[in-house]
Amino acid sequence: MKYTRSLLAALTAAFLSVLPAAHADKVEQWIKLAPKDTFFTLAMKDTQEVLADWDKSSFAKFMQDEEAVRWLEPTKEDGEFPWDKHFKEIYGTGLYDTLKEARGSTVVFLGSKGVAFEKKENMFFVALSEAGDNEARLTEQKKQEIENKKKKHANLKELTEEIHGVTVHIRAESDAADAKWLDAHAIIDGVFVEGNNREGLSSMIAALKSGSGEGGAELMAQAARVSQLREGTADIFVHLNLKPLLVIAKKAAVEGMKKSKSPVPVTAEQIFAALGLDAFESLAFTVDMQDDRSTTDFFIMHKEKPEGILSWMRHPATEVTLPAFMPADVAAASVGRFDWVNFYDGLMGAVMKLSPQMGMMAAMGLGSMEQQAGFKLRDDFFASLGDEMYQAQDGVDALKQSQVIGFTVKNSEKLGSALKGLGNMLSTSGFGAFEESDYLGYTLNSLKAAKSNSGGQEIAYCNTGKQLFIGIGQLDVMKKVLGRLKDPAGPSLWDSPRTQAQLAMLPKGNNGVGVTDFSRLISTFFTAMETISKQQAGMKKAGAAKKKGPGKGPAKSGDATGAEKNSDETLAKLLDAKNRPSDATFRKYFGTMLSSSYTHADCIHGRSLTTPVEAK
Repeated sequence: MKYTRSLLAALTAAFLSVLPAAHADKVEQWIKLAPKDTFFTLAMKDTQEVLADWDKSSFAKFMQDEEAVRWLEPTKEDGEFPWDKHFKEIYGTGLYDTLKEARGSTVVFLGSKGVAFEKKENMFFVALSEAGDNEARLTEQKKQEIENKKKKHANLKELTEEIHGVTVHIRAESDAADAKWLDAHAIIDGVFVEGNNREGLSSMIAALKSGSGEGGAELMAQAARVSQLREGTADIFVHLNLKPLLVIAKKAAVEGMKKSKSPVPVTAEQIFAALGLDAFESLAFTVDMQDDRSTTDFFIMHKEKPEGILSWMRHPATEVTLPAFMPADVAAASVGRFDWVNFYDGLMGAVMKLSPQMGMMAAMGLGSMEQQAGFKLRDDFFASLGDEMYQAQDGVDALKQSQVIGFTVKNSEKLGSALKGLGNMLSTSGFGAFEESDYLGYTLNSLKAAKSNSGGQEIAYCNTGKQLFIGIGQLDVMKKVLGRLKDPAGPSLWDSPRTQAQLAMLPKGNNGVGVTDFSRLISTFFTAMETISKQQAGMKKAGAAKKKGPGKGPAKSGDATGAEKNSDETLAKLLDAKNRPSDATFRKYFGTMLSSSYTHADCIHGRSLTTPVEAK
C-alpha cells in the first residue's frame, strides 16, 4: 500500500493519541528509525511493566503450582530451567532476574541488504533499549556478555571506532579494518544501541541523530494502523514485512519450476498473480497484558481491494448471531461468516487466470462429475448454503474427539438433492453408502464405508431445513446440538457470566466469534503429545523386533526398552507424563479464551482474549 503524506500524518496522529506517555512515545520514536530493508521488528513498550504483568498472569501462577513443578521437572538441568542456566552462565542471574535489570522500552530490527537472504553476511541486526537509572549495571552486563563471547571466539578482538561522532565498542574476528563484526554497541544519551555490522549500526546512529530512518515511514504507518484497530498500544508489537519474503519465494518458485521441468504450462509469476499474493504486505502480532485481561491480536495487512486468495477469505459483515443451540458443556465452539459462492467463483477464476486451457479442462472434468452425481456443485450445493458457519468440539481425550460443523441453509430442497446425489456417487464408486436413521425427529445420514478401519470414528450429516450439520468422530456433540434445536432449555455456551463479560470487552463489528475452554485445550494438547509418544514407542518396538528377523532370536527386553526410550526422548526431556497436573489444576488457572475476527479495507484482524481465573 502506498501511504500518502496526509494518510501517514493522520495515522501517526492516531497512533500518538492512543499511546500512554513516556515509554509508548519512545517506541513510536524508535519505530520511525527503522533501517532500510528491515523485514522484522519487535518492540516492547516497557520491560518492567511486562514482567509485572507476567507475575500476575495465570501462566506464572501455574508454573509455581506444586503439580506443575513436578510435571516440568525433566525440563531442568542441574535443578534449573535451560534458559535460566544459560543466562546465569553469562550474567550470573537467571532470565527473569536479568530482565529485571532492564529499563523502559526495547526495539529490535532485523533485515537483509537487498533481498539476498541466502547470504548470511547480508543479514543485519540493530537494537535500541533504554538504560534509565541502571546504566552502570547494564554496562556491566555487556562486559559479562563479552567475556562469554571470548570463550567461544578465542581470536576475538575488542576495538573502538568513532562513527558519526559516537564512540562504538566493537567485537570483531580480527583487528583488520574489514574484519567481520560479531557485535558492537554504543551508548547515546542513555540509550543502548547494538548491532552486528558497521553499515547497520552507522545508519541507526545517523537515524537517532536525524529522528528518522529510511524504512521508518511505512512501518510507522502500519504500527499506527494496528494501534488504531486494537484501540491502544500493546505491551509487545511484532511486525513481519512480507514484501521481501515474497520476492524470495517467487524467485525460489521460478528456479524450482525450471529445474523440475514441469510439463504444466504455468509459470511461477502466473501462480502468484492468480492467487493475488502480491497484495500481501505484512503480518503483525501484538500481546497486551492488563489486570483484567490478556489480549493477543493478529493482523494480515494487505493492499486495498485485493484480488485472489485474500478476496476469498474476506467477508464484509460486521455482526454475527450467536446460536442458542450451542451446548454449554462443549470444549470449544465458534460462529463465523463465509461466502461459499464467492470462494467457488474465486477459485475457478484463479484456475482460468492461470491457464485458459487448464480452466477448460477443469470445467469439463467438473461437468462430467456433476452429470454423474446429478447436481451442480455451484448452483445446487454452494448456492444453497447461507453465509454463517458453526463449529463445536468436545472429547474426553485427544483420540476420542467429537466435532460438528454447521452451515445455514438458504434452499433446503436443492441442498437435499445435491447431498443425495453425492451419496449416490459414493455408493456407485464403491466407497460406501449413507444410511438413514431418526434422531429426535431429524433424519441422520451416517456414512457406512465399504472398508472401515475407523476405530469408532463416524461421519454423518443432518439437513434440518434451516441448517446443515456434519458430524465427525464420535457424534455426541452433533446429537447435543440437535437436542438443543429440539428443546433449547437451559443456558447455551454463550450464556455463562464469564463469557458474557468477555464478549463485552470485544470491539464491535466482528464477523466471527469463538469460545474455547482453555484449560481443556491445554490438557488435551499434552494428552495428545503423550499419546503420540506412546504410539511411536510401539512402532519402534515392532520395528526392532522385526529387524531381528526369523532365526535370529527374539528381541531382547533391553532393546524394546531402548526403542521406547528413544521415541519418548523429546517429550521426556520436557515433561514427566506420570505427574501431569490434574484437570482440576488446569481449570484452576486457565479459564475460557474468546476469539473474534474482523475485516477491514486494508487488513484482516483476529483477536484472542482471556481473563484471569481466581485460584481457589
